[in-house]
Amino acid sequence: MIKRLLLVEGKTDALVISALCEKHGIVTELVKELESKPKSEDYLFAIHCKDDSNNDQVLKSISVLANKEGMEILGIVLDADDHLTGRVQAIRDQLKKVQPSLKASDVQISENGTTSNDIGNLKKFGFWIMPDNKNPGMLEDFLMKIVLKPAECIDLATECVEKAKKQGCCTFREAHYSKAVIHTYLAWQDKPGNTLDLSIKSGKFTPEAELSQKLITWLKELFSC
Repeated sequence: MIKRLLLVEGKTDALVISALCEKHGIVTELVKELESKPKSEDYLFAIHCKDDSNNDQVLKSISVLANKEGMEILGIVLDADDHLTGRVQAIRDQLKKVQPSLKASDVQISENGTTSNDIGNLKKFGFWIMPDNKNPGMLEDFLMKIVLKPAECIDLATECVEKAKKQGCCTFREAHYSKAVIHTYLAWQDKPGNTLDLSIKSGKFTPEAELSQKLITWLKELFSC
């Protein structure tokens, strides 16, 4: 069974994190079902890869998986959206179901990702709040910070989105603003229309960027035995 698991909000998040890990030489395994048998024992951790996951489902899974027999290490990656403080409190609330004596000071958010030891049946539990554990946003805001091209390219993509909005060309929700910007930027790259994970694999982002390195370091430290 899966012993080291990363929960994410959806398939895109899973594929992006897997692609970043691949760039850093980390072997992951994508699984649709938590009872799946690993294809090999060479993976550092498995990533739950489902189309229909969301932050509420991820949060509710914490207390269940923390008490699951055989589960050793559990990590979660959530979007802050506009609720960074609320996300952290929601994580604490789930952990308190497992360990009622848990204090707020026991689970403090860190810019480098958070890791806690010995919660429920888990040896380690950790979380990362996209984009950077300190600002509102989501996966696409994280990616905007690690693009290969100069920052001016993202600025130009933002200007294009703003102009399109003013001319009434846009129907996206404001919450998805960064999605519109990052896909505008990627539309100028070869090949236009590539998914986010393929864009990482084809070199449109910088795995060595500081924020990317922070995420990778957190994953390595969390899932190391």
